[in-house]
Amino acid sequence: LQYVVVEDEQTARAGIELLTAKRAGRATFLPLSGLQPAPSDAEIRELAYAPGVVGLAVDLVRFDPRHRAAVQYLLGRVIVVRDRRFAAALARRAPTACTLVTLTGEAILPGGALTGGKGTQDQRGLLSRKREMGELSASVVSLNAELGEQTRYAEALVERIAQLRDELAD
Repeated sequence: LQYVVVEDEQTARAGIELLTAKRAGRATFLPLSGLQPAPSDAEIRELAYAPGVVGLAVDLVRFDPRHRAAVQYLLGRVIVVRDRRFAAALARRAPTACTLVTLTGEAILPGGALTGGKGTQDQRGLLSRKREMGELSASVVSLNAELGEQTRYAEALVERIAQLRDELAD
């Protein structure tokens, strides 16, 4: 997931400048104020009733109505199908402007391209990396607190050993 929904183009430009300045990666910004999604055409809507089709992705998700333009932009031409078999059959008659996606996440483009498989941890998107950074920050705080405790315990042991040595020497 590399799309970031923002209120306007000014915010999108600021986001791009920040990513560029910090060399923090790339993202596609979708400014709600100027987004012009192409509506799903009648041919794509008609395919939503074909055998093996679950529905149009835009109709299968819940979203805040103020984000309609972004959701339509991203999902308006995506048809969700039960499995690869139905996708292959549908791809022969679907317009090239749509994407077929199976319930397991495989994407089939009617022009012939297929996308699927599983990535590694290093191939995560922007949002999952941000979540991981938050989790790692919390871990650092916790580990620092534990380190402080263990350091105090080690210092107490060193003191106790010194006391015991003094007692033995007497």
